[in-house]
Amino acid sequence: MACITSTSYSVCVNGDLHGFFKGKRGLRQGDLIVASVELIRKSLDDFKRCSGLSASLPKSTAFFSNVRSNVKTTILANLQFEEGSLPVRYLGIPLVSSRLLYLDCKLLVDRVRNKINDWKNKFLSFAERVQLIVSVHTAMLLYWCSVFILSDGIVKEIEKIIRGFLWCQGELKRGKAKVLWNDVCLPKDEGGLGIKSLKLWNSALMSSHLWRLMTCKQSLWVQWTHTYKLANHNLWDVPISANASWSWRKMLQIRPLVHPFFFYQIGNGRNASAWFDSCGPHGPLINIISTHDIMQVGFSMKATVNDICVSSATSWFQDWKQRYPALHSVMLPSLNNNNDKLLWKDIDDNNHNWAVSHVWDSIRPQATCVPWFSVVWFSHCIPKHAFIMCDSHIKRCVRLHMASSEWKNCRDALIPFARRILLGWL
Repeated sequence: MACITSTSYSVCVNGDLHGFFKGKRGLRQGDLIVASVELIRKSLDDFKRCSGLSASLPKSTAFFSNVRSNVKTTILANLQFEEGSLPVRYLGIPLVSSRLLYLDCKLLVDRVRNKINDWKNKFLSFAERVQLIVSVHTAMLLYWCSVFILSDGIVKEIEKIIRGFLWCQGELKRGKAKVLWNDVCLPKDEGGLGIKSLKLWNSALMSSHLWRLMTCKQSLWVQWTHTYKLANHNLWDVPISANASWSWRKMLQIRPLVHPFFFYQIGNGRNASAWFDSCGPHGPLINIISTHDIMQVGFSMKATVNDICVSSATSWFQDWKQRYPALHSVMLPSLNNNNDKLLWKDIDDNNHNWAVSHVWDSIRPQATCVPWFSVVWFSHCIPKHAFIMCDSHIKRCVRLHMASSEWKNCRDALIPFARRILLGWL
C-alpha cells in the first residue's frame, strides 16, 4: 500500500529532473487497459483452440475499482463477463480481510434454515432428527468452521434453529425443550445425544492452523505467517497487537484452550521451546519461572531445550529450585539424535498424533459416564425407542437425584424389560 499511496513523479527536462507531483487514483491518460483486456480475451481464445476447453461465461466475473462507466462497458462487452461485486466468495465462503460480519454469514444461516424447512415437511421421529443434525449439519458447517471463528451471535442463531428442529420441528418455543442443550451436546455414554457444541467444535477445527504453525508444515501460508506474524517469536508468546487483523486475533484467542494439550517428545531438543512448550508433567516452565529470572541468568526467551541442556553452567537450575519449590519435580530431559516430536496429550495424559477428534474430546465439557448407557444404546436397538428411554432416564435422574446404590438396584431390575422395549418386542 505504501507503493500505491506514496508515489510521486518528476518531470525530466533536457536530461534533468525538475520538481515532482503526487500520483492520484484513476487511469492515467492514454492507459491501455482496454487493449490489455482484448489481449486477455485473445489468450483465452488461443487456449480454447489448442486444448478444446472453453471458459464458462456464466461462471466468469469481472471486478472493477475506480473505473469510468464508459471504460467498464467496453471491457464487459469485450470479455462478455458479468460484473461482480465484493466480497468475493470461494467454495461458498466470503474472502474477507476484515471482520466477519453477520451479512457475510447470512448465507450460512439461510442454508441451515432452508434445510430445516425442507425437513419439516416430513414426519420424523426424534431419533431421525438427531441423526440428520449429527450427519448433515455437521457437514454443512464443517468448511466454515475450519476457516473462520464464527461470532457468538451466529453460533446462537444456528443452534437456536437446530434446537427448534429437534424439539419443535420448527421455531423453538418456550417450554418445548425436553433436556438442557448442554446435556444434549454430551456424548451418549455420558448421558447426551452426541450433538457437538458448535462453538467448541469451531475451536477444535481452527486449532488445526495452530498445529500447522507449530509443526512448520510446508505451505505458503505457514511460511508467510512465521515471517510476518510470528517474526521469530514463539506461537504461545506472540502478543495480540491492537493493529492485528481480525482473523489473526481470533486465532490467537483460542491458544489458552488448546495450549495445555500440545506436548513435545524431546529428541535433540532443537525444536521445542525451553520456556513455552510442554515436555514433561510440569507443563511450560514459563508458568513457574519469571521472565526476569530467565533473562538474569543470560538465557534468551527464544532458547530451545537444547540450549539449556548443553549449557556448561548448571548452577542456575539449582538456584531456581531453591526459589521455586515446584521445580523439584522437574528434571532436565536427556537428549538424543532424534528430532523432537510434537504430540497431542489428552486429558488422561495419553499421547496421540494430532486429530480433530482428539482435540474435541479434550476441550469439550466432561461428565461422568452414565450407568444406563449399555441398557439404552446397544447394538440392534431401535433408535426411536432408545431416544425415548434416554430422554426419560435423563429427566428421571435429574428429578430424583438417585444415589449410585439406589440406581444400581433399579437398573438391574429394568435391564431385561428395557431391552425388550428397545428391540420392539412390546
